Amino acid sequence: MDTSARAEPAFPDAGSTSGWAREAMEWAVAEGLFSGYGATGELRPGAGATRAQVATVFMRFIAHMYE
Repeated sequence: MDTSARAEPAFPDAGSTSGWAREAMEWAVAEGLFSGYGATGELRPGAGATRAQVATVFMRFIAHMYE
C-alpha cells in the first residue's frame, strides 16, 4: 500500500498531535480516514476513541485498500 500521500491537517487542534503520530496523521487525513468531530471539526488527539469511531476508521481503511 502506498503511504506516501500527505495532507496538512486542517483541524483546529491539529497542533496538539504528538510528534510521533504526525506523519501517520498526515497520511490518514490525505486518505480521508479522519474527518473531525461535528461542527467544530476538532481532531481531539488526546482523547480516547469509542468503539464506533475505531470501527468507522477501520471501515474507511478497508474500503481504501480495495479501491
